[in-house]
Amino acid sequence: MVDATRTRVLQGLGAAVAVALVLIGGPLPARAEPTASAPDGCRAIPADAAPALHAEPSALGGVDGTGVTVGIISDSFDSSSTAHSRAADDIAAGLLPGPGNPCGHEQPVELVGPQPSTGSDEGRAMAQVVHSVAPGARLMFIASPEDQDSAAFAQTIQQLADAGADVIVDDEVLFDEPAYEQSVVGRTIETLAAQGIMYLTSAGNYSVGGAPGTASEGYDIAGWSTGAYRPTSCPDAVVDALRAKGRTGSLDCMDFAQDAAPDATDTLRISTSDPQNGVLYWAEPMGAVRGSFVPVLTSPDGTVIVGAAEQGTPAAALILPALPLGDYDLSIVRDVQVPITPAITLRWSLKEGLLDAEYHASVGDDVVGATITGHQADESVISVAAASVASPTVAEPYSSAGPAVHLFESTPSGVSVPLAEPVVFRGPDIMGVARMRTNFFSTRHPVAGQPGIWEFWGTSAAAPSMAGVVALGKQVDPGVTTAEVKAALAATARPSTTPYAHIDPVRMTGPGVADASAFVALLRGADPTPPTPPVPPAPHASDPTASAPQLAATGAAPAPLVALAALLAGPGGMLLAHRLRTPRLRSPRLRG
Repeated sequence: MVDATRTRVLQGLGAAVAVALVLIGGPLPARAEPTASAPDGCRAIPADAAPALHAEPSALGGVDGTGVTVGIISDSFDSSSTAHSRAADDIAAGLLPGPGNPCGHEQPVELVGPQPSTGSDEGRAMAQVVHSVAPGARLMFIASPEDQDSAAFAQTIQQLADAGADVIVDDEVLFDEPAYEQSVVGRTIETLAAQGIMYLTSAGNYSVGGAPGTASEGYDIAGWSTGAYRPTSCPDAVVDALRAKGRTGSLDCMDFAQDAAPDATDTLRISTSDPQNGVLYWAEPMGAVRGSFVPVLTSPDGTVIVGAAEQGTPAAALILPALPLGDYDLSIVRDVQVPITPAITLRWSLKEGLLDAEYHASVGDDVVGATITGHQADESVISVAAASVASPTVAEPYSSAGPAVHLFESTPSGVSVPLAEPVVFRGPDIMGVARMRTNFFSTRHPVAGQPGIWEFWGTSAAAPSMAGVVALGKQVDPGVTTAEVKAALAATARPSTTPYAHIDPVRMTGPGVADASAFVALLRGADPTPPTPPVPPAPHASDPTASAPQLAATGAAPAPLVALAALLAGPGGMLLAHRLRTPRLRSPRLRG
């Protein structure tokens, strides 16, 4: 477990917090000193990701990403007023390409579109990571819109593709993307994939283990989902709170118990020093939402916090203030006027503030710990989990896990329709590495005994490490497709484990951690047919049972859940800035 945390509020919107920055830190494990991968020691800081991913120049036979353009989407590049270096310093240190780079990589990072005047410069840190793995690649950066939603983000992706990017990587988690179907972001990425453009994203940093000494210890308890809403009566205090909010119709609550007496609450032990949030999603098609569901949290003192939904969207946000240590009762409330029983998923951003959960184990088609939704679970995307460079075959405890499922597809009319068969995303596509040393990011993770050096944590660091690897593959096989890259990464991945004994590693690490030298060798000698990926493992004890029920009525024709219906998804960031507004769901930025 990550055992030390600090949280900082960046911005408020009225009484509700719109942006919260969650920082996860803690003592660093003992680590072997990485060796520099750049020739003649021309880098001021060794390229930590390269040896961890088997991407040392000596193992790649001259492959360095030359001829490939990697585009990066994040908050800013060289805009921070508090960073301990500027881009010019990074170039002089051999950490970024540009005129005067001591390693000979003199084509500077190209900035696309308007640049923000402030930011954390996480985009610059991501560029350092890509450059450390694929130093010959041309780099581009575009800032995601400050007040973005999925449509604006999709335009940003297209703008970077139009500028000439062959490989694109982001570290964004967009809470306004639907959980049960492809969003406009996913559709944009799918179009680009058909044009040969690779797209990678950070899987998210939302997993959290139960605190030591609790019943949840050893379990990943972030996120909760089920295949069908099960109604039972609500606690009186919950009904009274909703009546005070103007709800006049009949109400009932989710029954969290499966084979016992009905239970309308999931008791969570929570302690947060700053505001946090959660988002509830339910399985109705976009453009045809009829149901009304809302998450409600009851404090130990009886205070009831009611979530808010955006009209016409199958999602509702629960904005929480700082909460003292205590046991809080979660309820999911349905307006019975539309008596549908769709699949449900709740995605928390409580992070280290979530200490214990009454329902902490997956049972039947109730899945605990699923923390991926949105384009992170899209078939056209390479979703990247995180391990430490010191232990590259063990997932970081915060790295988000699957499964997720798409039940609907969009149509030109704007009203989505059920898929003929659900599309199940079991977990990330590959695992990259994090905790690489930088000369400025993040100052909350200083390296002992190395003044002016900090470690870049999170899937926000792992995703660009894999963008570098994909650029290497794109160099040796320019016509390779996203499907072929995924298959080649899976076929050459090193098996990995997780810190949670009760979760199938595939849900958290995918096929394992990347092996760049084996991946490049396979593409270099492969025929056009993608290599056969490893045989999927047998269902793990944490997977939903093979007898998962049919999807309950959603207001559209029902779609069956397949046997591996490792159903739904939930939260996803280790540094995370939430752009959640009430009533409109805005898009938080994942920060690693």
